[in-house]
Amino acid sequence: MKRSPRPRNTVSLSHSVDRQLTMYAIVASAAGMGTLVLAQPAAAKIVYTPAHVVIGHGGVNSFHIDLDHDGVPDLALASVSNACTDGICYANLNAYPLGNLIEGKRVRSHSFYQSFASAVRAGNKVGPHAPFIPGSDIGCVMLGIVSNPSSHYRKVVGDWNNVKDRYLGVKFSVHNKTHFGWVRLTVRDNGHYVTGVLTGYAYETIPNKAIIAGKTKGPDEIDDTTVAQPNPAALAAPTPTLATLGALAIGAPGLSIWLREHSADATR
Repeated sequence: MKRSPRPRNTVSLSHSVDRQLTMYAIVASAAGMGTLVLAQPAAAKIVYTPAHVVIGHGGVNSFHIDLDHDGVPDLALASVSNACTDGICYANLNAYPLGNLIEGKRVRSHSFYQSFASAVRAGNKVGPHAPFIPGSDIGCVMLGIVSNPSSHYRKVVGDWNNVKDRYLGVKFSVHNKTHFGWVRLTVRDNGHYVTGVLTGYAYETIPNKAIIAGKTKGPDEIDDTTVAQPNPAALAAPTPTLATLGALAIGAPGLSIWLREHSADATR
């Protein structure tokens, strides 16, 4: 025969002690919930930064872009033109990967290779399977123009001739891990000068994951209105140094040499 369990004595607590225990349980539960919330990993996938920066005539000469807002520029854009000295006029807009990579292609001339940045269309993937290049000494040409007004000669190269809302694909490093991003621009050939209007940029926070050009939001995104917006005065570099912009001072003359050699080949 099983014995009936001995009844437990019920102890009555004073009102003050009961209240203290109740408060302790509430505080402990809140602390536990707070720990659970704080322990959750960041769910953001895309960090998007809206912008409006004119690069070239009527704006800044060059502009540094910090995709992940860590205080270190990931690439730079620069527009250069001359005063038509010696009868040759040139103007160009170049992208400088600053140690990272830009989606594009390399073309060989007689004397050197020249890098050209692709004008990626909205909806295309920027990711591991895209062709990325490091850029030459004069960066990656987006749009280059060389002309001789007296002879009516004019040569235009690059994928960015009079385009609206096209994208630079960027491959860069965050904490030694590979990430992909894009930079959106509208570019205009204004005759003797080139203007690029930067309207936004974004990157994928998950390492090695492709990003869709133009995509600013996803299931777990950050719309970067909460992150410090770019300050043209702080990021612009009217007189870039050779160390940061890869011999920008010789960039347009170097491009003109390539154009003239390319033109000579075409007439043979």
